[in-house]
Amino acid sequence: MKYIKTLAATLAGGLLLLGTPSVLLAYNDGYGEVYIESSNYSQDLDLNAVSSLFGESQDLAQFEWRLNDPSLQISNLDLNGDGAVDYLRVIETSRGNLRVIVIQAIIGRDRYQDVATIEVFRESSSYTRVQVIGDPYIYGDGYIIQPYYGYTPVIFNYFWTRPHYTPYYSHYRWGYYPNRYRTWRPHPTPYYNRQIHNRIDRRNEYRQTRSPMRPESRQMHNSVSKRDFTRQHRERPDQRTVPANEYRNQNTPSIRQQQSNSAAQYNQRVEQLRERNRIQNNYPSQDRNINKYEHKLEQRERPVRNPNQNIPSANQQQSNSAAQYNQRVEQLKERNRTHNNQQSQNYNDRRSNPASEVRQRASTQNTQRSREATDSSSQESTPNMRLQERFQQHSR
Repeated sequence: MKYIKTLAATLAGGLLLLGTPSVLLAYNDGYGEVYIESSNYSQDLDLNAVSSLFGESQDLAQFEWRLNDPSLQISNLDLNGDGAVDYLRVIETSRGNLRVIVIQAIIGRDRYQDVATIEVFRESSSYTRVQVIGDPYIYGDGYIIQPYYGYTPVIFNYFWTRPHYTPYYSHYRWGYYPNRYRTWRPHPTPYYNRQIHNRIDRRNEYRQTRSPMRPESRQMHNSVSKRDFTRQHRERPDQRTVPANEYRNQNTPSIRQQQSNSAAQYNQRVEQLRERNRIQNNYPSQDRNINKYEHKLEQRERPVRNPNQNIPSANQQQSNSAAQYNQRVEQLKERNRTHNNQQSQNYNDRRSNPASEVRQRASTQNTQRSREATDSSSQESTPNMRLQERFQQHSR
């Protein structure tokens, strides 16, 4: 039953992701369970859920644990592709009333990748602004979520009320995690999206903006930034992805544009083959070295037969078949009619002259009996003749 549910979720995920221009890879874990892996990593960590979780935490240590809590499963990121969701560590840097919290994925020994940055700026004693910025390589340029909390988050007191403030720096690394931490497999993207929807606090409002909050936050971020995954995949722009709602702001063709481009290329290829066929007396090339794609197109573009040729149409062929069938039926009827007439004539002859039939039958029986008597007499005479010959020889 578990495998059936997993397969059903996989098929549903494939149907829901047909309209998403991201690369999908289905793989088997070796135990009969199939999973979907997407190269669109922006769909594997919902920044709205991160914003909601940040406002509910009391401090950054609790925030880091809740990001990696197996019971919540806020993250679905698997950047290193080892089949387990990556651990997310939290690093903080500060300057005046500005706090910059960097969320990094641990992808290997001494290898980390920035995932998102949380900027907290205190404008006055009664107003604090928060922005959650996605990493440009994963979420695209300018993907910023600005939450408006329906309450005053407790974590604000953690930043501004301590007398001796020390920035938080996670001491967890590859192979060294909290005792209660357990890894889990990444889920299909549609399943993750349905589950993460329940983790978002609907009392808050999450707005998307493209303007950063403070210009000095970039310099603070660069002081603790780690982008090992970006440097490793820099030469592979095919894995560069942005969120689905950001495709309108990018120079990325939509699905309909991609289909129209494919149709234009197909029509162009057809025209090329038509021109080549005109040169070769309107007949496709018989070269066996052409590839299958060209061969299929040539088969589709074979010259049309001359309508003046004596080629029966489908209706004519059907009518001809019907005429042949009727002709055969008439022949069979005629043969049956002739046979029946002959049988009836013989029957009438026998009925009109029964004596002749009796005499004929009796003569036939007599002839047969005479033949049998002749045969038996010949067989009896043979031994008598032999006895006479022997007697004569003895008398001599």
